[in-house]
Amino acid sequence: MRTTTVGHRVQLITRREEFPACVRGFKELKGIAIGCLNDGFIDGEWAAHAHCCRGDKYRGWICLTYKLQLGDRYTLLHELAHILAATPNHGKDWAQGGKGDRRNLQDVRVLAQWHRLWV
Repeated sequence: MRTTTVGHRVQLITRREEFPACVRGFKELKGIAIGCLNDGFIDGEWAAHAHCCRGDKYRGWICLTYKLQLGDRYTLLHELAHILAATPNHGKDWAQGGKGDRRNLQDVRVLAQWHRLWV
């Protein structure tokens, strides 16, 4: 993992072989940041977020609060579903995993069903 400065200190994971296995196969995922690419901080209400909207210069990135979250398969898949669906919302496109690569898509769908039980 390399550390770089994007106007602030943020750890960036850009080499696919360093991505956690559950998200490694998705070409839509551009990288994972510990801290936010925009300003270095994750909103206190959320532990992670995805840059998923068209027009976002960081589209395809997942931002985590803690390095420990790299081992949290459900958080990673949840944020990946936002990237695949190209929406920050939790609607039908998100629940179906968008129109991206179908590798691990079953994991994303199971996660979406789990999420609906708790939200």
